[in-house]
Amino acid sequence: MYQSLCSFSELYYAYCRARKLRRQKRCVVRFEQSLEHNLGYLLHALSTKTYYHGMYREFIVCDSKKRLIRAAPFSDRIVHHVVCAHIEPLFEKRFIYDSYVCRKQKGTHRAIRRLKKFMYGVSRGYTRRAYFLKLDISKYFQSIDHEILYVLLTRVIEDVDIRNLLRLIIDSSYDSNRGGRKKGIPIGNLTSQLFANIYLNELDHYAKEHLYCRYYIRYMDDIVICSEDKHQLHDIRDALQTFLTERLLLTIHPHKVFISPITTGIPFLGYILFPHYIRLRTSTIKRCKRRIKKYVIQLQKNKITTQKIQTSRASWYGYAKHAHAWHISKKIWSHKTLISLEKNDVKRV
Repeated sequence: MYQSLCSFSELYYAYCRARKLRRQKRCVVRFEQSLEHNLGYLLHALSTKTYYHGMYREFIVCDSKKRLIRAAPFSDRIVHHVVCAHIEPLFEKRFIYDSYVCRKQKGTHRAIRRLKKFMYGVSRGYTRRAYFLKLDISKYFQSIDHEILYVLLTRVIEDVDIRNLLRLIIDSSYDSNRGGRKKGIPIGNLTSQLFANIYLNELDHYAKEHLYCRYYIRYMDDIVICSEDKHQLHDIRDALQTFLTERLLLTIHPHKVFISPITTGIPFLGYILFPHYIRLRTSTIKRCKRRIKKYVIQLQKNKITTQKIQTSRASWYGYAKHAHAWHISKKIWSHKTLISLEKNDVKRV
């Protein structure tokens, strides 16, 4: 496997995937200026097994909450892409059907539709009372144990050189000054998304094969289980917590675990799913309103163009169309000041 990874064509295709939607980034432009030389250098380092991982660039992204993103150098991101392309098929056939992240044709909206089917099935067409267990992992990416992750990878991957390369990538973000067990993988890496899915695949099989959870769905560390029996969900919650603590050294977030009837709505992936309709979360709507107010100020100061606003609006409607949110979307985007400024900007053009 390692020999097939070390080819110029494989690195070039990985480079094309890594630059997607990032052609204007400074690091990509610099790399492209000496593309053949840089890919040749990367190929030589991998072939002679002298490759080492570069330093990460850290920055904070404020979306629903503050997240510390650690971005690897562009050349290392190419290596991440080529590694994932070779090892992902080995794990894909080992994932359960209802794991919906970082997999082809297993995105957010397909997970939403699947959960709606679960709600319908567990309640016998919404004619019987049913409940759901909602939980997620506390500080998931920061809590992934390097040794456990490496063992899970080596169960499937036999190539020693691939193993060594994976060990290098896993430990690349570890600060040796902290001491103790090596924990945490950077959120910004493509490999981290695959590693995180592999790590919780153990929990998936435990829930399906030992606890017999028929209506179980997971999107990264966001887990929902439906059942007709409320007491059964309490037992499942305790069993999952024990498994996570003993086998994966993880803990369930104490403020994000609860059991409720499905009629109260299941919060999942930015939506709230009710038996007969889907709503947007209040926090999502408030965040959009704050963004629009920010656009108004920036547009008045000529810091942004109407094209930026139109792109953001199209993105919002693409997200909101999967819920019953037409009227609220129309209301929050009908900001009089914003509309007048857009018209004036068009006239100036």
